[in-house]
Amino acid sequence: MEQIKKRIYLNPYISRQNSYIPYIVRDVEETPLIMDGFWIEVSTFSPNGNWGKYPYDIDLNRCENFVDDNGDNVIPNELNDYFFNPRKIPFREMADKYSLLHSILYNASYYKTIVKNNRFVWVSDEPSLGDKIDIEVVSELPEPTEDGKCIGVYEDDSFAENGGNHMLRFLFRAMGMFIVHKAYLTPENGIPEVMYYAGIDSYLKSMERVRDSEECCQNKHFEFLGGNVFYGYLKHKQSLIEDEIKYWHKALCRGEYNEILEPNINMAVALHGECFSIGHYMTVSDIKAGSPEMGRSDSLVRELTNESMLKYLRRSTITYCTDINDNSMEFPLILDVYKYKEGEEEVAEQYELTQPYMVGYPKNLKEKNGKYYGDIIYRMDFDKSDGVVHIFYEIGGRLRKVVNEQTNKITWEYYDDFSKGDFVNFSDFVKSPKNRLSTEDYLFLKKEFEIEDNYNDEIIYKGDIAKDSSIIFPEEESGEFWVYKIPEKRTYVLNDKIEECFEGDYIIVNETKNVFHFNMKLVNNMKFTGVRYYERRNWTQYDYTNDYTVFINLLADDKASGYQNILANTNYVRNADNVELVTYDKMNDDVTGLFYSNDGENLNCNLLLMNDNDFGRVEMYVENSADVVIDRGFVSAFEMHYKLGEINTMEDMENYGNNFFGF
Repeated sequence: MEQIKKRIYLNPYISRQNSYIPYIVRDVEETPLIMDGFWIEVSTFSPNGNWGKYPYDIDLNRCENFVDDNGDNVIPNELNDYFFNPRKIPFREMADKYSLLHSILYNASYYKTIVKNNRFVWVSDEPSLGDKIDIEVVSELPEPTEDGKCIGVYEDDSFAENGGNHMLRFLFRAMGMFIVHKAYLTPENGIPEVMYYAGIDSYLKSMERVRDSEECCQNKHFEFLGGNVFYGYLKHKQSLIEDEIKYWHKALCRGEYNEILEPNINMAVALHGECFSIGHYMTVSDIKAGSPEMGRSDSLVRELTNESMLKYLRRSTITYCTDINDNSMEFPLILDVYKYKEGEEEVAEQYELTQPYMVGYPKNLKEKNGKYYGDIIYRMDFDKSDGVVHIFYEIGGRLRKVVNEQTNKITWEYYDDFSKGDFVNFSDFVKSPKNRLSTEDYLFLKKEFEIEDNYNDEIIYKGDIAKDSSIIFPEEESGEFWVYKIPEKRTYVLNDKIEECFEGDYIIVNETKNVFHFNMKLVNNMKFTGVRYYERRNWTQYDYTNDYTVFINLLADDKASGYQNILANTNYVRNADNVELVTYDKMNDDVTGLFYSNDGENLNCNLLLMNDNDFGRVEMYVENSADVVIDRGFVSAFEMHYKLGEINTMEDMENYGNNFFGF
């Protein structure tokens, strides 16, 4: 008989939630949980819930109906279809399902209906978490039929397929959490939307430390934490912890004689498959003989759509300010030192406000064979007519280092050519399309096609072309231009020719039955490195010298005057009265990008070659490193104090953590 031994890593099955579902007591524990099938001693339950423990399995049929914090009825028996085995549900399965639903809730786009021009229309909305619990999430936005209706839109139907809102209400309680009633949440306080029952005690102690203080700042902090009203609310919630423990004790999976059954661990184990890595392969482009710089004749510029990458191009420097309540917060701009010549030899310094996103600031810079590659914003155009800034950036392209011979200052530029002229007017383009566009004009027009205000009585948006529908033209002598959108890949007869159309393409037709296909062929002759993206943001010209709600205080030169707000004086900050304040919101929206491919048939058909030095080489790459979020909670507030505690001299501070403090 063949014996197969597997070493199983059990850490994924340890609870990382502060849930009140009872757990297995290990021999090493000094304070065992006292319970049997009929009774539990709540005083022996860990103050942190089952964090770090192995929770017991839940029997869904033993879970009693309840009313959640939003006043919604939750019937656990109705969730039977969404679990593999509803009579024996491992905690891990519930935790995974909660993570999935919470992620969908966080990444979904939300809309509400309003009345506009005597009809219902959808507009973007940003509901609170407590409101999201009651909002349906669908894959497609339906037709608006009533005023004030809210809905969430996600890329697929996985929210409903995993139980939807009803499941999420149940899992909130299973994870030991509750939603704070929105009546307690105001812009002036710092009350979280969701809290753990296990975290109530520490929160109350924080409030009690400053509750009866005679100091003004301590009283403000108490009000920031919620004040007396929220203190009473948490006291009530604290009294419910015993009921929570007993509720889940009754819901445990049990045997014939009411004994609590040992929990299960479900895992996939491959017993026959073996995989051996023999090394790393490299891609070899299809290059024509005698022309090392020339790609294939069918070279193409390809289009892709993914989440915005702009947030990764922010400068690393952060400037902090204070509000009228003396609360510290991140300033939307960066306070830099501006050096200028005063006289022939002396160099004077002054402050200036600069953009957190700026042209020429490289990220992820790498060198390969004397060539530099990285990410950079290569063009920003501030349009004063409509208050929009046009931002063009590239990811993974070739960069050029420029060294100033006089100052030795290094600047970076995008190596490849790009359009620097005025944008193509949308109306002019629709009436008289061009057969060749730059990548910048293409990305700009692609966005223009999506904007409702660009259409009028002359240029009319006709929506998606149905799969089985033919193209309809405007009436003769109407002077109209109709725009259709291609919803999916298929072929159409355009100008008596069969052409393949792709999702996201546009069709322009006029009264003479001419058809123009807006697609990737318009930029087919361009060649560049990296992936080019385009985004637009709103901006305003702002004067901080007249803003009395935001302060950057520095000690005055004479010191007797105390601290002064340097934003209020252009002698300190040269451009405080005239800065471009850009709104950087919705940083997770999908954007369109372009990249050059030297393979017109298939991006994955390039030849593979292994160098001798790569044989047997193994590397591990984390593909979703950008999605990893480290939240240290309130402990992060003391990080700087810990770092300063390790420093004894000014030299230590300059050398700490590879210039962590930014000298």
